[in-house]
Amino acid sequence: MPVPAGYREQSNPDRNSVEAVWTYLAREDIVHRVLPDGRCDVILRFEFDGGRPIGQIEPLIAGPATSYHLVPITRGVGYAGLRLRPGTAGAVLGVDLPSLADRVFIGQDAIRIAPALASLCAPAQGVEILTSRLVAFVARRQKLDQGSDTFARSLALIDALHTGGGRLSVSDLAKMHGIDERTVRRYIKMSTGLAPKELSMVLQFHRALRLLRDVRLDPASAAAEAGYADQAHMTRVFRKLGGFTPAAMPEVTLANLPL
Repeated sequence: MPVPAGYREQSNPDRNSVEAVWTYLAREDIVHRVLPDGRCDVILRFEFDGGRPIGQIEPLIAGPATSYHLVPITRGVGYAGLRLRPGTAGAVLGVDLPSLADRVFIGQDAIRIAPALASLCAPAQGVEILTSRLVAFVARRQKLDQGSDTFARSLALIDALHTGGGRLSVSDLAKMHGIDERTVRRYIKMSTGLAPKELSMVLQFHRALRLLRDVRLDPASAAAEAGYADQAHMTRVFRKLGGFTPAAMPEVTLANLPL
């Protein structure tokens, strides 16, 4: 599952808020399959032409998703984006994060959510300027008190879900952290935009993908190791979240999630 030509991730100067700084310059017309990863991305889309200044820039906000979507990409179109760390996107964008789930906002729709995005769309001399603008935007907008108990508890719950590969139940999380199940659900949905069950399904899916691709387990063994009831259960989830089966996996790009 190779990274598509023209895609790269840069060093990340703000690991507290941003998981990845990435760019993609399309050299051909393709349809790109985007898999859900439980994250929110802030993106600038633009046209590029050799050494000329970048123009016709428009912002996008991709909310946390629970299923795949196919994105037609045209040669000569570029993207500069940030993958926001769970727990920060709501504060950065100034919205109730669940309202963005399974939605993509483009142009003026994105600006209505976060008006400050409009200032990022002036012509630029290079892609690096766009990524710098995005990083600065997040730094300005980050309003969460990262020393607060609520923020720390939310991240601890999310980290536990990642460590468990999506296999821990709400009951497990509540017992581990000494809180009730209602509080677990509220903290996770507030911080990620997804219910615990939805986020767990996404993380379990990514774990199974890596077991099949990197560890090269057979489907039955991967299903058992990932925590599915059986291989048929894993196949149903793959169809819903990826649009393919374990036996017929296309070339897709996986986000570097801490699983």
